[in-house]
Amino acid sequence: MQASAIRDAICRFAPASNVDSNLIKAAVFIILFHLNDELFVILNRRSNSVGTHKGEICFPGGKMEKDDPDLMHTALRELREEMGILPDEIEVFGSISSVQTNTGFDITPFVGYISYPYHCEINKDEVESVIEFPINRVFDENFKRSPAYESEYPVFEYNTHVVFGATARILSDFYDLIVETRLN
Repeated sequence: MQASAIRDAICRFAPASNVDSNLIKAAVFIILFHLNDELFVILNRRSNSVGTHKGEICFPGGKMEKDDPDLMHTALRELREEMGILPDEIEVFGSISSVQTNTGFDITPFVGYISYPYHCEINKDEVESVIEFPINRVFDENFKRSPAYESEYPVFEYNTHVVFGATARILSDFYDLIVETRLN
């Protein structure tokens, strides 16, 4: 799948906007890149020194701060803070529908593209490692849900990495949008 087809689908997509205003606003970035004609998404393994979700796999991002003018700024700020990736290195496609968590967050995922090889300087206080996840693996129905985990939500395994929770829900929503694009 080409990034241009995903960009076009994101540009046509109208995210749902019926969100509880009492939730804490947050934003993440689904960053795509091509390597050897295959499309990848960047994920992070959180460090063990962060306050919550230690060692879990996530998209770069975080909660909105009072100085952030909007959620896209939040996502770009967090991407810079966590990975050292500057806003002008990203072609922003747009956003997909937000995901609400049982911990009180409303997370808006933005989708963008970066050229490979990309420059990355991870903040070891927040990020243990970067995972380059081949997006085509998500299209494999055997890959869609890990049989090792009983959950009503999707759980993905890639090598030794397990993606669950809000990150897996966002990845699943993104997958559904891409599948719809591939079928049309």
